[in-house]
Amino acid sequence: MRNDFINQLSSNLKNMIQQEELEEILESYRMHIDSALEEGRDELDVLNELGDPKEIVMEVRAQFMFDQEIKEPRMKNLMKVLFLFGSLSLFNLILMLVPFLLLVGFVVLLYGLLGAFIASPIIFLLLDGIPQGVAEWLNILTGILFSVIGLLLLRRVVQFTKWLYVLVLKYIRYNTHLLKGRV
Repeated sequence: MRNDFINQLSSNLKNMIQQEELEEILESYRMHIDSALEEGRDELDVLNELGDPKEIVMEVRAQFMFDQEIKEPRMKNLMKVLFLFGSLSLFNLILMLVPFLLLVGFVVLLYGLLGAFIASPIIFLLLDGIPQGVAEWLNILTGILFSVIGLLLLRRVVQFTKWLYVLVLKYIRYNTHLLKGRV
């Protein structure tokens, strides 16, 4: 049974991670099983406690994707990580997906408002046409002021977006630990 468990892990993980990492993971499971058996525990109980090898493979793959995401942050990779960790549990997917979608909506709204601020002189020109009176010139100057404010806020919004991105990664990791009962 022990060898079947280790072989299943090995065959499912071998194309996913480097050989050195694979050997470390397999050795860790071997040691865990051996020490439990030395304590006199039943092999079947130990293997049941460890869980289904397919679930373990999903967790290792999710962790690998998470580590890749930290090395090379990309929205496409973040979505993969989110769904991979979420696939470990439907409830966990909902716990991660709802806040993530709310944050994405908020960021899109923030950038939309920022774009409107920056483009406001052009918007005023399109709405009013070529300024002829004092009121139209005040609209253009107001638009320029909004544009300057938008450009000044742009850097802060980009920093805020990066901070939110890191926060989402930490939230995913926290949820994964919560799912595994490590919190």
